[in-house]
Amino acid sequence: MKQLALLFTCFLFTIAGVFAQDTIVQKNGFKRVCTIESQDSTKFYIKIRSKGQNIRTHINKSDVQRVYIKKTEMIGGRIDLNKGRFNAIRIYSGICSPMNDFASKDINLPKAGLAGSGMNFNAVIELGFNPYFGMEFKGYLNTNEFVTSGLEAEMSTAFGYKVSSDIVYYTNYGLLLGPSVKVPAGKLAFSMHLLLGYSTLSEPETKFFVITGYDDWLIYKKITAVGLATNVGAELIYPLNNNWILTANFDYVHSKYKFGNMTLKYSYGDTQTWDRGEQPYDVLNYSLGVGFRF
Repeated sequence: MKQLALLFTCFLFTIAGVFAQDTIVQKNGFKRVCTIESQDSTKFYIKIRSKGQNIRTHINKSDVQRVYIKKTEMIGGRIDLNKGRFNAIRIYSGICSPMNDFASKDINLPKAGLAGSGMNFNAVIELGFNPYFGMEFKGYLNTNEFVTSGLEAEMSTAFGYKVSSDIVYYTNYGLLLGPSVKVPAGKLAFSMHLLLGYSTLSEPETKFFVITGYDDWLIYKKITAVGLATNVGAELIYPLNNNWILTANFDYVHSKYKFGNMTLKYSYGDTQTWDRGEQPYDVLNYSLGVGFRF
């Protein structure tokens, strides 16, 4: 999985290196294709490619009628986030909060996930069809603590000895695709998306230590399942400059996973197997991030 994440990250930054040209429309009607490197209150400082060489010069803003920066329209020196196609790469992270059966700590409930809070990590490529509609491709990783206190209490009662375990985490990751819609809000934009795709949930291997004075333990073996995931989310986008944006994200992720058989192994060599059954998966993600527009 680490190799997949590394390759995906390299892919994102490769795409980020592909730049579109800026266009300045002057009041006399002349259109200048260039790269705007910076600006102040009175001038645009630009780079022009001519005969294989880079030429740097400036244009007075008083002579400019309209500016298009990397497919995003700018009027009077201020970027309007809601005009032009919106293409971006975004990376964001935050809190992953379990819900419903997945969050239940009732060990007598067959579908209880015993999940606690964790973290989410997301990478998104968005390609805009027009100022309002686009398509998102998303890779994500969610982690949630596997809360074992209820299991420890039950084992302590059964064995007559104290039982403890290490802190371990569920991992849920997937690749999703779907449409996005933007609503203009002044300089900001409010975005919504509905994504579908395949995902994987792994319940971690958990070792329980029976405090008897001897090396007694039992292990819940790791178990993994694949399912169809749905992601509904909303995002507030704020532009920092021509390329960089800040985002605040809210996501709901839902899926169901059929785990199959689970194995419990004892230190003295015996094993026990039973059907783990279906695990509903519902989480809310609250995240902050940064994006690069291209």
